[in-house]
Amino acid sequence: MTFPATRWAPAVRALAGLNLAVRGGEALAVVGPNGAGKTTLLRLCAGLLRRTSGALRIAGHDPEEAPAQVRAACALASGGGRSLSLRLTAAENLILFGRLRGLDATQAVRRAANALDEVGLAAVATRPAHVLSDGQRQRLVLARALLAATAVLLLDEPTRDLDADAAASLARVVRARAAAGAAVLVATHDRTFAAAACDRTQPLGLVS
Repeated sequence: MTFPATRWAPAVRALAGLNLAVRGGEALAVVGPNGAGKTTLLRLCAGLLRRTSGALRIAGHDPEEAPAQVRAACALASGGGRSLSLRLTAAENLILFGRLRGLDATQAVRRAANALDEVGLAAVATRPAHVLSDGQRQRLVLARALLAATAVLLLDEPTRDLDADAAASLARVVRARAAAGAAVLVATHDRTFAAAACDRTQPLGLVS
């Protein structure tokens, strides 16, 4: 993929020559330094960026040709707490997301409670997001992706702002989701987490 030159920066190629597949029931980590294209890869998978070359299939669909099917098939956790509604409680954030994903009220409440418990936030379910710590907000973003219960789970730097215990707990969550049949793609620079959470790793290097 090529990002065109601008008046401020030269053209940049990302993900050149990358060839990978993630099956249902498997967790794969793409690891590499900042600028290697990890976030770009996940955004391509989620249909948030258009590729300039190559082929991509998510649950059998091309994100550019079938965006609705891809959105239904995958959930992306990215961007930390900036994507949360800070005035809503932790539970309300998840319930709103569930409703936007097409769940009825009962389903949204139940899945929100389960997702909060899964990431260790049940005790703060009724607290507004603005009073949560950075680590708790990061876990809330992860819970939002888990709530969707999709076939494909995309996690972008999921250990950002997490302490060692929370990262170890998240590794167990990723393993459990893969064991339940999800295809999990993790973008991370944290090789310790990648080894604990994923079945295999794919290194990404900088491309000029």
